[in-house]
Amino acid sequence: MPTIKLKFVGNTGLNNSDSEYNVHTDEYTFSLEMIIDHLREKGFTSELTDVKFIYKGTTIISDKIQFNFTVDDEPIIYIFTRKPEIISEFITHIFTKLKEQKPIHVPHHSVYHAPQITREIIKEEPLPDTPEDVLTSEKIKKINENVIKQFSDPDFMTMMRICIAKPHIVSMVTSYLNTGDIYTEIDDIEEFTYDEEMITLKKYLDELNVMVSDDIIKKTLAHFSGHLNLTLRYLITINIK
Repeated sequence: MPTIKLKFVGNTGLNNSDSEYNVHTDEYTFSLEMIIDHLREKGFTSELTDVKFIYKGTTIISDKIQFNFTVDDEPIIYIFTRKPEIISEFITHIFTKLKEQKPIHVPHHSVYHAPQITREIIKEEPLPDTPEDVLTSEKIKKINENVIKQFSDPDFMTMMRICIAKPHIVSMVTSYLNTGDIYTEIDDIEEFTYDEEMITLKKYLDELNVMVSDDIIKKTLAHFSGHLNLTLRYLITINIK
């Protein structure tokens, strides 16, 4: 059965299996609206304006967006709030196992330091070379030819220069494309009021050589209420697919 895991990261200071809760669904898709409906069914009554729902490193800002996942995925939604009364209600109705644990107070301006992870180094005896492992002159020549071909590609060299100069951008781009993998119905619009955002979007899409009609850009912008980030992610992702 498809399952979405909710992980509570409020001011309990706890971060273990007791702060997790599974929501079972009939399909491999979910929306924040569906999650909120489930919370309400469990007796959660607080307003959610002070609660952040984070999926794949991005705060979900629209409860209508549909996220898809596969049978091999384990979608995790992180739930965060600083409101003591909301934390208490989450523990009362959803993360009930936390009732049995003593909360750890985390001051508002404190800095959380993750525990150090030590890795045991296991010394292994080297395996004897097999005929397949021996690098012959022919194999080295073949490898060198492939390396020269790869580094002769201007796009590859551009990517390498970016990775060396700004390595953090690589993970940012990967995250940007992954979290754009959403499915949502884009409806027709009667009125368009995002002319300034439209100009900005068209500039970025042209620079990325992403060909999208003005009509689709307008509909998508209107659907996401003029939100540039969500609109760009959506248009770039559907263009790739």
